[in-house]
Amino acid sequence: MTGFTDDDFLNGLVKLRQPKKGYRAGSDALLLAASLPAINGKMLEVGAGVATPSICYLARLAGDFKPHITAIEKYDNVAELAQYNVQQNNFDAQIDILNVDIFDKAATHEKHGLMADSFDHIFSNPPFFDPAKGKTSRDDYKALAHSIKQDDLQLWLIFMVRLLKNKAFMSIIYPMEHLYTVLKILENRVGDLRIRPIFSKYNAPATRFLLQAKKGSRAPLKMLPDLVLRHDDGTVTDFAERVFRHGDGIEM
Repeated sequence: MTGFTDDDFLNGLVKLRQPKKGYRAGSDALLLAASLPAINGKMLEVGAGVATPSICYLARLAGDFKPHITAIEKYDNVAELAQYNVQQNNFDAQIDILNVDIFDKAATHEKHGLMADSFDHIFSNPPFFDPAKGKTSRDDYKALAHSIKQDDLQLWLIFMVRLLKNKAFMSIIYPMEHLYTVLKILENRVGDLRIRPIFSKYNAPATRFLLQAKKGSRAPLKMLPDLVLRHDDGTVTDFAERVFRHGDGIEM
């Protein structure tokens, strides 16, 4: 990774340092942050990158809520940027950055305090490009951060469920084309699934979905009203303006 930029989010409320080239925080991270419930308790972000969702989530919370977030990131230099961002946004007391690979053994996770059935909410923007479909450079952080095999996606989601407390919720944002795969992985592991399709424009196919699901529940799936980011002329919708600039939440 060579170079970085310092960027404003939520109309300047949050300032983040991130790689100049490669994977950079965008709408997915902000939508995920907006979908998280206001709670007190222990939260976990899986695959944190530079900690955009965790920091933006805390920045928009009312003062009555003081959750503690553990944010885990595999790549050393990216975890260092995440730690810098936490300090710059004054969330040292609420966010811990862990440089951990979720594909390590459970014993390794436990040494870092990542215990089964221990978190009140777990959230993630998992990788989604299958590396088998193209070459992935070892130096290309964008490709590495976006690359995952289907078997590894299953391990990723099961890791989240395993660390989640019973009757607690998990949240993800993911490409719509993989909705069936995600539902099959989570089948019989969680219930009370709530899904919001996300459309880049009106009259266009959905590109993403937000999903929340409860561990230990048998409640049926709910398909919630869709979210649209832009008008046909490319201007942002009122919804997108409220979420991306003013820190509004998304009801799940």
